[in-house]
Amino acid sequence: MSPVAEPASEASDHVAPNRTLCAVPVRLPFNAVVETNVHAVQLYRSLGFGVLGTVPEGFRHPTEGYAGLRIVHRAL
Repeated sequence: MSPVAEPASEASDHVAPNRTLCAVPVRLPFNAVVETNVHAVQLYRSLGFGVLGTVPEGFRHPTEGYAGLRIVHRAL
């Protein structure tokens, strides 16, 4: 796993409860992960994130073409 991705995700847990989005408190961290990025998908699952859904062909990979974009979330 990436030496940067896991600490960055964990750090966001401390920031997210204190942020607002359109005057609504953000209590649900979310992110988007390209489904071909197997390591990132595994990392988010190991951190307790679930998949909300996948945007078909939501990401244009430079060598693999279009790939699905998974929207992941985890309740705090």
